[in-house]
Amino acid sequence: MNVFEMVYESWWSSDLSVTCNGTALARLRFGNWKTVGNISIDKDDYEVLREDIFSNRLYLELDGVQLCQTRIEGFWNQTASFNLEGVDYRLKWSALSSTAVLEKDGKEIGTVEPEELFSRGTRAAFLEDLSPLLSVFTLWLVAYKRRRDSSAAAG
Repeated sequence: MNVFEMVYESWWSSDLSVTCNGTALARLRFGNWKTVGNISIDKDDYEVLREDIFSNRLYLELDGVQLCQTRIEGFWNQTASFNLEGVDYRLKWSALSSTAVLEKDGKEIGTVEPEELFSRGTRAAFLEDLSPLLSVFTLWLVAYKRRRDSSAAAG
């Protein structure tokens, strides 16, 4: 299993740095309107776009080419299903757990959870044969959902 860590770049920032087995891998950023965020891996800058301002459908693009689309659905048990690199995945969250589970064909292939109680850091473990893009996009979705949930709770 590859171990990923996702940490905020500073206390006041919503930007995140991602490491894999202790090596810097990616940077995650968040927006507010049509461009919901960016994912930088090596020299590639991916954009996560929203269909329109009121939509929860998200598109992952690289240089204007759509790579996948998803939307977070459900109330208590939420899911985000997407097809990336020709394979179907499902990311699941339970209302009673802080752990997110990534599945392929109904089998768990990764988990994402807080490092410790009341920590802003996140730790994830994914199978070694998963692409860095899949792992980092999954982490971006988890961070996006947490950010969205905390904004909703704030009023």
